[in-house]
Amino acid sequence: MKTYNAKINSKLITSVIFVSIMLFAIITVLIGVGYGSKNINMVDCFQIIFSKIFNLDLDEGLSRDVTILWNMRMPRMLLALAAGGGLALGGCAMQALTQNVLADPYVLGVSSGASAMVSLSFLIFGGTAIISYVTPVFAFAGALLAMFLVYGIGMISGNSSTNNLILTGMAISVILNATSNFIITLLPNAFIMESAAMWLWGSLSGARWYNIIFPIFVSLISLIALSIAGDRFDLLSLGEETAVTLGVSTKKIRRFTIITVSLLIGTIISASGLIGFVGFIIPHTCRIIFGSKNRKLMVFSYIIGGIFLAWMDILSRTLLAPKEIAVGIFSAFCGGPFFIYLLYRKNKTGRI
Repeated sequence: MKTYNAKINSKLITSVIFVSIMLFAIITVLIGVGYGSKNINMVDCFQIIFSKIFNLDLDEGLSRDVTILWNMRMPRMLLALAAGGGLALGGCAMQALTQNVLADPYVLGVSSGASAMVSLSFLIFGGTAIISYVTPVFAFAGALLAMFLVYGIGMISGNSSTNNLILTGMAISVILNATSNFIITLLPNAFIMESAAMWLWGSLSGARWYNIIFPIFVSLISLIALSIAGDRFDLLSLGEETAVTLGVSTKKIRRFTIITVSLLIGTIISASGLIGFVGFIIPHTCRIIFGSKNRKLMVFSYIIGGIFLAWMDILSRTLLAPKEIAVGIFSAFCGGPFFIYLLYRKNKTGRI
């Protein structure tokens, strides 16, 4: 009876926390669309959003605010939520697969692989009308290539341990980042070079309704797919031999995770640029708060990751307004010290 009551209380607490976080996400979006170089009060924000959703008439005095809020800031906020959530989800999946909390798409070289191929797409198709269509394909190919390189080198060296994979990923990441920078120096004109550089630092300023639908779709589908596989990741945490005994095909789950995360990260990077450490900070923080059950962890990591990147974007465009700072710079400011703290904690306590 006590066990049953404890389960009920646990589910109730989780539900309350979930609703609270969702309400905070809504507040974040309202602040994001209302606050900027031109502030729009909350009443007008609600009026514009409801009029657009339900196709209602608006006062003529709000026509300029509609353009700013609905056509510019709302797509940016939605992309921030989807990108931040996707990056956190990708980090969560990679940590579950490698059983190492230091693993994330940025550290394992997946992000760098996507960025190198997107830089190549700027070189080949920069300034043409099809650039926005080919970058997701190039980004996915780069992310997949980087992932296979990391695992392939680990297998060839005869040591596919998680520490070896992370060290290999860091080495691949350095090489691919250098490749990206080299390709950018070859771009034909200053405008394309500036666009590529801004993208390489991570920016959501190019978000518009026509180019955010696909990243949001991929992000949500990946959340559903990886969450469904959460139980298998839990069994994998017991050890590969135990997981196989319990019916988990480790080859299939590894292949599924690599392809899903590569598609997810490649799509996000093609839309938002290179934004690091979100997939590292958020899953680790959520694991401390919500425990290590992967299905729950992935859902909460997704939501909180989206909120985190949304606030990073709000700060990046308002802190030094009218000048805008690349959102990737803010995430690096948070992620770098956090990474150092975890290494210090590991040396001090022997665990992360």
